Amino acid sequence: MKKKVFLKIFCICLFLQGVILGQSVFASDLFTHTFGGPSVKYTRLNGQDAYLAGARGGWVFDDRVTLGFDGYGLMNDIEINTAQPDTNLMSYGYGGIVVDYIFFPDRIIHAQVNTLLGGGYLSYRKSDTDKGDMFFLIEPGVNAVIKAGSFADIAIGVSYRYAWGLKPATFEGFLSNDTISSFSFNLTLIFN
Repeated sequence: MKKKVFLKIFCICLFLQGVILGQSVFASDLFTHTFGGPSVKYTRLNGQDAYLAGARGGWVFDDRVTLGFDGYGLMNDIEINTAQPDTNLMSYGYGGIVVDYIFFPDRIIHAQVNTLLGGGYLSYRKSDTDKGDMFFLIEPGVNAVIKAGSFADIAIGVSYRYAWGLKPATFEGFLSNDTISSFSFNLTLIFN
């Protein structure tokens, strides 16, 4: 029941961001600049601490709306099932399209809300055989952004990754959509 409520809230956020994007970006020539930079995340996968590294980049419109792409990959080892010696570690990555709305962009410290809509791939090695499956996800979040100069910003935030479409049978029931859905704490360096 809670998952359905979360999914509905996420879809409403995505819809509202789409309306804002449609009204403010494509109504006229409001393109401001491009951005890009590295990003790291702390999250939980399969009940264990996980660190993701990635990057994001895109276009800024009217200094308030961004449209871009994010991509992340797992940096540390996550065990699938310690009770089975022939089941090793997981490989995990995801990415997608991201829309941000920036509040008070002229202030030194400002806020932004965003939603990533995309997909990913999860796999593991068992007895010298790779097994894996694709999944879809939606990840809304909020960031506090600090201007670090005229060319860079630092964003610190939190998001929730809701995954679906992963087939637990592929992973013999040890991994599921629930084990890869979780909160993330994010740190991003944004070059303007």
